Amino acid sequence: MNIISGNIALCKIFGSLDLFTINIQGDQWETVVIQKNTLPTFAIGYHVKLHFNENEVLLFSQQPNVSEKNIFQGEISDILWGRLYCEVKLKYQNEIIKALILVQNFDALNLKIDMKCWFLVRASAIILEKNG
Repeated sequence: MNIISGNIALCKIFGSLDLFTINIQGDQWETVVIQKNTLPTFAIGYHVKLHFNENEVLLFSQQPNVSEKNIFQGEISDILWGRLYCEVKLKYQNEIIKALILVQNFDALNLKIDMKCWFLVRASAIILEKNG
């Protein structure tokens, strides 16, 4: 499980969906909470943790042109090879993001340790936790 911390910068309420923008050292992450009115549990300025699974992290060798907002650049710091999957560790800000990817798909990207790559995390895959 990946866990990174940030501060709520914006909250928009759409019926039973709350859309949050989280500031993580200048980068704007988005997450959707499916629940009626999460305020005051979460409010602008609150420090939160974002949780998302390794298999929810998609890797790209070039910046993708997709509608998802959570696209950031990281640097590959380690690769743990398995027979079917590999775990790729990315340095992002002051955090380590882990991605779980099929070996054949990782090989097709032609990525190596110390290379920069792009990663994407769907907003709906992120779970918010109030920190403190």
